[in-house]
Amino acid sequence: MEMLDLILQRRWMAMGELLVKLANMFAKPKLQIVFLINNYDMTISILKLMAIIKKEAGADGGKMQMHFEELLKSNIAIYVELKILHGSCDIELLVKDIITTCSNSH
Repeated sequence: MEMLDLILQRRWMAMGELLVKLANMFAKPKLQIVFLINNYDMTISILKLMAIIKKEAGADGGKMQMHFEELLKSNIAIYVELKILHGSCDIELLVKDIITTCSNSH
């Protein structure tokens, strides 16, 4: 079973690398980050569903979920930075935009 877990973990890591490459196809950094936020969130949802189906996350499944949750948090922080750094920023509009973006990613 350990070999299968290792293979699955490698596949998930490769998928994460693929998402970054696909995000780089967008010209604007904001679009790259939004793409990653949406896809990391979807990946986490799939990992959670797999854990429910298996009735246990298992050590590797839990690690992969935490890995993608960290990537998601990191990219949300980058998105906020980009919004603040580009132009005069109305904080109320920024918060509404972030809430909308995060809600759409669920």
